Amino acid sequence: MERFYRVFLWVAAFFNVATLVMILLSISVRLVGSSLPGLDAYSGYFIAASFFLALAETFHRNEHIRVSILINNLKDPYKRYLDLFAMLAGIFIVGYLTFFSARMVLFSYKFNDISQLPDATPLWIPQLSFVIGMFLLLLSIIQRFIKTFNKKGDV
Repeated sequence: MERFYRVFLWVAAFFNVATLVMILLSISVRLVGSSLPGLDAYSGYFIAASFFLALAETFHRNEHIRVSILINNLKDPYKRYLDLFAMLAGIFIVGYLTFFSARMVLFSYKFNDISQLPDATPLWIPQLSFVIGMFLLLLSIIQRFIKTFNKKGDV
């Protein structure tokens, strides 16, 4: 799974670079007195894709922001219980978001929902990065939950 998360981290990095390219292209086109409709929209789509596709690897590397003031002051078995509880809550919340965002993508595809901006992009395409990113995050949390559940002692 680690390689799988890393692949999507590289895809997220690609979308970060693509965002930079779109912004620089937009600036360059404006400097010559013209415009390309949709560049701002695609910049937004790309930055959202880069954010969501990087979530799983970031969680896997333990680099998400974690408020640990409570867990650091607990004794060993309680640390594990609190961590398991937090991951169960995360599984529920991220699972809920994944399910309903997948439904949103299906509805956008079914009803041919398009962007109201000049680019007129079918919205299911940029929305798909949210679903994929949330699903990967869900897998990552489940993987960590199983590992923590089977581990004895400190988290």
